[in-house]
Amino acid sequence: PDSEPEPDIAVLKMRSDLYSDAHPRAEDILLVIEVAGSSLQKDRQVKMPLYAEAGIPEAWVIDLEGKTIEVYSSPAPEGYSRIDIYRRGDVLETGMVKSVEAGQIL
Repeated sequence: PDSEPEPDIAVLKMRSDLYSDAHPRAEDILLVIEVAGSSLQKDRQVKMPLYAEAGIPEAWVIDLEGKTIEVYSSPAPEGYSRIDIYRRGDVLETGMVKSVEAGQIL
C-alpha cells in the first residue's frame, strides 16, 4: 500500500531469488536506516513507530545535523522499547553491527 514507509536503506535477509519475484515483506527486513535532515521529526514520530509495529528488529535514524545515530531495538506494537544514541567516538554495538566507530558512519 501507499501508506507503507520507504526507508533510505534496508538490510534484507538473503534470498536465492534476490527478491526479483516479490518485494520484501516486513519479516524479510533485518535493519532499516533513515538518513535525516529535514525529515528528522517524521522519521522519529511516524516511521519508527510503524517499523516497530511491523516487527522490524532494528532501525536507525542518522541525524545529520545533530551528528548522532539513534538505534531503535526491541520492537513492540506500541513502539521500540530501547533507543540508544551514539556520537562520534562512540562504538556501536547493536544486533546488526559490532565494534563500528560512529564517526565512520557520521
